[in-house]
Amino acid sequence: MTARCSWATTPELIAYHDQIWGRPTTDDQALFKALSLEIMQGGLSWETVLKKADDFDAAYDGFDYQKIARYDRYKYQGLLQDSRLIRNRRKIQAIIHNAQVLVDLLDEGEGFSDYVWDLIETAKDQEDSPEALSQAVVKSMKKDGFTYIGPTTMTAFLQAIGAYNPHEAGCDLA
Repeated sequence: MTARCSWATTPELIAYHDQIWGRPTTDDQALFKALSLEIMQGGLSWETVLKKADDFDAAYDGFDYQKIARYDRYKYQGLLQDSRLIRNRRKIQAIIHNAQVLVDLLDEGEGFSDYVWDLIETAKDQEDSPEALSQAVVKSMKKDGFTYIGPTTMTAFLQAIGAYNPHEAGCDLA
């Protein structure tokens, strides 16, 4: 690849840009991981989060939301004390809470992928801009009980999972 988005300037960012960002995925764990990492990123650089990605995977059981939903106070305290991670109480609580919401929502056998992409497709039918799409998805997810998600986090999440092509003009992936 010769031309990339302007933000892909370090090895971590280049690898993320080239291999993950903006590519549609239907893998439940990959989607939950993307949402969780976007929550963790709030107020920090994306590169900071990417440098800790392997540590997040290990600490959060590969972002298996079924397992995360069962975390107890001991696991929560362990996450708060793990120096490899971003140790923000509200962000950690949000990831655990969102996993619990997912488990409750998806009891009928539907996966996170079905849930997310159904929301996106419904919102796309009504909204004509990425910003409006983000607002509509946030509204639906908050109504369903998700926390620590707002328009900025949701825009980043939707870009990451390929809900629309977020690449800059001139990027080989645009």
